[in-house]
Amino acid sequence: MTSRGVNSKSLPPVAVLGMGAVTPIGRELPTIAKRLSEPIEPAPLLRVSDDLLADPTVSRGLRRADRFVRMAAIAALDAWTQAQIACAGVAIDRVGLIVTSGLGPHGRGFKFLDGILDCGDSSALPTYFPHSVHGVAAS
Repeated sequence: MTSRGVNSKSLPPVAVLGMGAVTPIGRELPTIAKRLSEPIEPAPLLRVSDDLLADPTVSRGLRRADRFVRMAAIAALDAWTQAQIACAGVAIDRVGLIVTSGLGPHGRGFKFLDGILDCGDSSALPTYFPHSVHGVAAS
């Protein structure tokens, strides 16, 4: 039992206990909601700021990860941080994490494909391979 009275037997079959998002307009959900309600200013390109990706909790472990993987890891960390208190006392095999994306790391995927086309499949850089599939965020 936790301070909120949640345990694995009292949870419904599916319950959303935390949510995280990393977007060009913000990281915290209240900030994102506020910015979405404001008038949209035309911009040629929206990019997640480096400040949002500089979370000290994940920076050291992800020092070689690209921007997309950092965004996924930070969003997952935010979701877990929100859900952690409610998940206390819940068996770990009852906890799931869902990571989704609207785009994916296309730049690295194309670099991997270019490597195959330019040098053959035995000479393509293996460091780009994990980023060549849409499941990179979950991995």
